[in-house]
Amino acid sequence: MTTDTTLNKPGKIHVELWTDFICPWCGIGERKFLDALQAFPHSKEVDVAIRSFRLRPDSVPALVPEVLREKRALLPDEIAAAIDRLEKLGTEAGLSYRLAGSWSCDTMDGHRLVKLAQKTQQDTTLFRRLFRAAMCEEQAIHDPDVLRVLAREVGLDPASVDDVLNGDQYRDAVLADEEVMREHGGRGIPFFVLNGCLNYSGALSTDIFLSALNKAWNSNTASTDCEQQKDAATLCGPDGCALPGN
Repeated sequence: MTTDTTLNKPGKIHVELWTDFICPWCGIGERKFLDALQAFPHSKEVDVAIRSFRLRPDSVPALVPEVLREKRALLPDEIAAAIDRLEKLGTEAGLSYRLAGSWSCDTMDGHRLVKLAQKTQQDTTLFRRLFRAAMCEEQAIHDPDVLRVLAREVGLDPASVDDVLNGDQYRDAVLADEEVMREHGGRGIPFFVLNGCLNYSGALSTDIFLSALNKAWNSNTASTDCEQQKDAATLCGPDGCALPGN
């Protein structure tokens, strides 16, 4: 997967993926998309750009079970069952989720660091490292010291990281990403946009993503024949994440 910011280059497919570090469906959705990409015969002509979306802007950090109790009024056994089902779906996708100890928080600082990492083409690497830290390692990615350690792990310049965390650099870029997603009609993540026109919301099946890639490849880049597809059962949004049934 490469990162590119140029839309609709001839002979290319440009994919924009709106996602967050604390979104369990995002990890599952990305894995399904990557499986589709592996089966796509023109995969080398696909550029993927990570876009920012915060599920809990301006929120006080809290553990996932606490958020489920307060926002969904779930009982402890219901919380445990919901977490167990999500973790099993993560395992099926190759993700070792540990959601009971995961933090729900405003992820602005993490997204700002991903914007910094774009300058050295390390944004996808950093995003995945922060995602794994949040969802699989129970790390508090709202803590600037934790972010500093993780950014160093992937090779970001420590002084540049400090400059970002001590100021407000890239905040406007994060907010701009969120606004563009809304303009595309996105209300939850993961949210995929292919060639600026084909919009897919949720952790959709590999077959659907493969069909989307084929449609993007075969469509005229100037086409107005846009498409939207959504699976509300595999989305996270400002009101929380959809919980899988039994």
